Amino acid sequence: MASANEITLATQHLQFAVDAVPHPMVLINGEGEILLVNSETEKLFGYTPAELLGHPLDILVPEIAKTAGADFRSETFSNSTSIHNRRNLYARRKDGSQFPAEVAMSPVKTERETWALSSIIDITEQQRADKRFLLALEAAPNAMVTINNRGKIALVNSQAEEMFGYERDELLGERIEILVPESSRSSHLNFRNDYFNQPEARPMAVGRESRARRKDGSEFPVEVVLTPFDTAAGTWVLTSVVDLTFHRQKLESVGVLAAGIAHDFNNLLGSILAETELGLSAAGAGSSAVEELQNIRAVSIRASEIVRQLMIYAGQEKAHRELVEVSRLVQEMLELLHLSISKHAALRTNLGTNLPMVLGNASQIRQVVMNLILNASEALASKEGVITISTSAVTGGRELSPHSGAELSHGDYLRLEVTDTGKGMTEEEKAKIFDPFFTTKFAGRGLGLAVVQGIIRSHGGAINLVSEFGKGTTFQILLPCTKSAARRDQSVALPPWKHDFPGPSGTVLLVEDEHVLRRSVAKLLRKNGFTVIEAADGSTAIELFRTARANIDVILLDLTIPGLSSPEVIEEVRQIRSDIKVILTSAYDLDMVPLPVHVPQLAGFIRKPFHLNELVQLFRDVMAP
Repeated sequence: MASANEITLATQHLQFAVDAVPHPMVLINGEGEILLVNSETEKLFGYTPAELLGHPLDILVPEIAKTAGADFRSETFSNSTSIHNRRNLYARRKDGSQFPAEVAMSPVKTERETWALSSIIDITEQQRADKRFLLALEAAPNAMVTINNRGKIALVNSQAEEMFGYERDELLGERIEILVPESSRSSHLNFRNDYFNQPEARPMAVGRESRARRKDGSEFPVEVVLTPFDTAAGTWVLTSVVDLTFHRQKLESVGVLAAGIAHDFNNLLGSILAETELGLSAAGAGSSAVEELQNIRAVSIRASEIVRQLMIYAGQEKAHRELVEVSRLVQEMLELLHLSISKHAALRTNLGTNLPMVLGNASQIRQVVMNLILNASEALASKEGVITISTSAVTGGRELSPHSGAELSHGDYLRLEVTDTGKGMTEEEKAKIFDPFFTTKFAGRGLGLAVVQGIIRSHGGAINLVSEFGKGTTFQILLPCTKSAARRDQSVALPPWKHDFPGPSGTVLLVEDEHVLRRSVAKLLRKNGFTVIEAADGSTAIELFRTARANIDVILLDLTIPGLSSPEVIEEVRQIRSDIKVILTSAYDLDMVPLPVHVPQLAGFIRKPFHLNELVQLFRDVMAP
């Protein structure tokens, strides 16, 4: 036990320090005797210093907390290298009333023994606030997890318990990474550190897609929205977690439905295009109807491109890639862009030269540019303003797009920016701007920026949004670059219309269940010297092939026909005549169509809606000796 002189000397030094602390402070020795208290201790507990000094600390501890308090003291004294230990316990005033307290205990070494200095904070109001906050969390429809500035879980609601399979007590105090799969922990930790350490760049709320981990180890896709809020202990983050499993299943169902509709619509467009080309062949040069028919043909072709974009967005088709020089692509679009935007908008460009090229789908990138330009134009409304398009090359990784939800790997990127001086967006609008069918306009316009985001992500890139209400908006697109410096002609033109197609002809078995399309294609082929045998289903096709097997040069076979399936038709005709050549056609891309592994007689594929000159050329290539 310390001598009276030692106690006096030590307490004199400490008394000056603890008297300046705005909450109760108590110094105890190894036996738990109180050596020193400050004036705040008297205010909180109702004891005078004389009533406390020399008494055991248990005088301030209710019966229900004595065991926990003793354990806490033992832990502090047994681990004297620790700076401080902290516990939530219960304390007791002189009048016997009890209250929840946060107790921090730090070891103080003297020459002969170790003491402990305790701070005691009444957390009654904090717990009341926590309870109110927890009630609010319980009312939320999503799983809610509160993270303190040390990355530890402070509060969770019952929805989070159900989602992750943990009891609440198993999560409180654990690091948030307990809910993150091992494969994602590194990127998650970097993101969280940046979020806490860069408050000036942190928005009021940020959403990102990620993956989560349940207690049983299973992983699932989630969308998390982080919202910072200030506490006495620093900035904490409220995290809303939505399980995307069902959402993605719903999207897949919508995608299947959309693909089915798109398939049928492509067939109808094919019929319109074939009828139009049939009308063009009948009208002849100089006819007054030629211009109108050409316009119908052009609209049909553009409509088919939109349908293909829908199928790509629905995940039912792959986008074909080529080297794209983005600055040149934008330059080629300028005339169309000038015609498309508001008369009140001035269009300015700052397009980099000799930039790396992007391996992507040129028509999709055009769609992105056009969509962003039209959005910028509408943001200006009837006011004078400026729309600026710029391109540049940047190098980096996820720091280029920290809040987009995209996991960018380190590398070279082409940056495309579209900036307007319009009205800007509210925080609520920014949070929803990429949702399908959400719009800031007077009426819904469809998939809009959701398609743009889908296209950019399918290219391995990211899209950043910077907007402040009243100060305009910038959309920044980041696309991975190639090392290629090659230049290619990326101008797009409609396939020219031809009235006749000189060259060899032959006999075609046309297997197509869409009546109007089959009739129109057959007529056009006959006008160009082909003999055409028509079949509306697989069974009829086999019967006609058996009858005319020696005369048929090629079969044009729709992939989705009634009766015998197209693979069954291919196998049957192969058994009848092994050298027969088959050209497949479909409103779907060939990559999305299941075919037999070995189809030796397959001679080509043409996508619906097709152009007559393309079809005729394909036939002649296939039939050439």
